Amino acid sequence: MRLSAALFAGIALCAVAGPVRAGEQFDMFQQICMASHASPADVLAAADKTGWMPLPDALKQSLSQVSAIPNPQGRLRSGPTGLMILLAGAGMISDIQNAHGEVCAVMHAPSEAGLDGEVAGLAAVPKDAKDSIDQATYYWRDEKNLHVPVATGDIDVQTALKAGPIHMLMEKTQEKFSVAMSIIASQSN
Repeated sequence: MRLSAALFAGIALCAVAGPVRAGEQFDMFQQICMASHASPADVLAAADKTGWMPLPDALKQSLSQVSAIPNPQGRLRSGPTGLMILLAGAGMISDIQNAHGEVCAVMHAPSEAGLDGEVAGLAAVPKDAKDSIDQATYYWRDEKNLHVPVATGDIDVQTALKAGPIHMLMEKTQEKFSVAMSIIASQSN
């Protein structure tokens, strides 16, 4: 997944070793990305209200070169458990053909233990069968506040997009970093 790989490259710039307290990254992901429905303006406003700081220019420039998100905006937060980077943006989604989307991701170095289970519980649909051992991706449509799984074949996704927005939730955990990312994709005109 080109979009995923680009976001992971950003966190690799500041990765350190050792696990973080379970829940901290996921809490920020829920409070900022999910509560804001991945809307970049709302994501950044929520981050600013909770004490995140703007990305340094050098890091912002590096991320914009490797990110598949057009003009990615971000925030940074450091603490006793490590470093978190928040990215938000909107544009064409490289992983879903003919789809425009809003994206929000929270990355943490070092990785957060238990993030995979927290994200799976939030998605409440089966993960994509094509995922690797260190990555899980979930696709669904909201129908009356229920998550309805979306098959991930190109034809299935395109059919689902015609019916309305698709939610994509992705989690990736490696030794030095972990990422939780939300994309809400709509059919591109």
